[in-house]
Amino acid sequence: VALIEQIDRWALTALPAPRGRRDAAVHTETLGQVVDRLIQAWTLWHLLDTTDNPSDQKSSQAALDRVTELSIGYDDLVNDLLGGRRRLPCHQMPVGPAEA
Repeated sequence: VALIEQIDRWALTALPAPRGRRDAAVHTETLGQVVDRLIQAWTLWHLLDTTDNPSDQKSSQAALDRVTELSIGYDDLVNDLLGGRRRLPCHQMPVGPAEA
């Protein structure tokens, strides 16, 4: 949770504000949330890929396909953010230990 917040704070300062901010489509998740989903998917794939159970091979391939799709989506999001076609949500809810 703390890493998601750190990524989100970094994104707010490091990424350029889109020109015509109202015209840029808002993404449904913060950048930290997108990275978190990508890490979760990669971790699942890695766990499935390193088992000796042959029945996990099909699940491993499906998990790898998910990682690939999320990676492409992440790249597309970054390109859209840098190109001003998309923006991150303005209102990010604090989710760290201090607010819990």
